[in-house]
Formats: sequence, C-alpha cells, structure tokens
Amino acid sequence: MENNVELALLANTIFAFAVIGAVTRPHLARSFFSLIFLGSAVFNLHNLSDLATLSSTQEMSVLPLFKNHVIGFSQHLIASVVRSLAALQLLIGIGLILPRRWATAAMILAAAYGIFITTLGGYEFPAALVMSIAFLILAGNYKHEGLWRPNQYSEKLSYHSHQGITG
Repeated sequence: MENNVELALLANTIFAFAVIGAVTRPHLARSFFSLIFLGSAVFNLHNLSDLATLSSTQEMSVLPLFKNHVIGFSQHLIASVVRSLAALQLLIGIGLILPRRWATAAMILAAAYGIFITTLGGYEFPAALVMSIAFLILAGNYKHEGLWRPNQYSEKLSYHSHQGITG
C-alpha cells in the first residue's frame, strides 16, 4: 500500500506541474504529454501478452468494484481493452505532435481519456483529472502549430483572436 501512496503522490505532483506548464510553457507541456502517451502506448503493447502486468492496475485501485471487475468476469477481455487503449494513446500522442486541428482534436480526446481513466479510481486519481484540465487549457487558449515549431507559443492567443474575432 505504501508504494501505491508514493505512486499517487508522484503522479499527482507531475500532473499538477503539467497544468502550470500548460499556462506558462505550453510547448513543453505538449511535448511532455506527447511523450507520456506514446510511451504508454508502447508499454501497453509490449506487455500485452503478460496478463499479470496488464491486470496489476487492480492492486492500485481504490474502488472494490474495479478490482472485482478486473479479477472477475472481464479478466479474459483485458488484452482487448489494453490493445484499444494503446491505440487511443498512440493516436493522442501522434496528434499532439501535429499542427492545428489535429493537435486540438488530440487534446480534447486526451481530456476525455483522462476523465475516463479517473473513473478507474487507481493511483491515477486525481492525476488523470488534473491532466484533463491541462489539456482543456491547452486546447482553448492557444493556436497550435506542429511541435517542431518551438516558438509558436511566444505570444499567447485567446480563443477569439485565433478565430479572427478581436476584442
């Protein structure tokens, strides 16, 4: 249990800084999130054949319903669920690298993903919810070019100004 508390503190601290980064250093926050999602996809796909690794989330869950769900009737579906989540993580990670609407769509999808993961109730709570807030800040407050343009955030643009509306 003590290890789970340490994981929770670490995850929540990192994602709290990510919210601050979404406001103060959006390029860095976006790069960080892209690496997190791409790394998670690779990790999940790499461990797809190891049921013990995939179902280890059950031990970190604070919700008995989730523990029983993973151990119980859906245990045989874990590989399919993880494969689907890995594909989603891969799409989000790549989308965060791309410009304009792709980046914004990836951020909105990542915010929804964070809300979904929060419902699992593991050590990722409330870190995934905090991550969703960071993505909503990024999606709503900036005009996004590809990550290969690091100076794109030198001037913060409001949602209205990059839509051509002044005021």
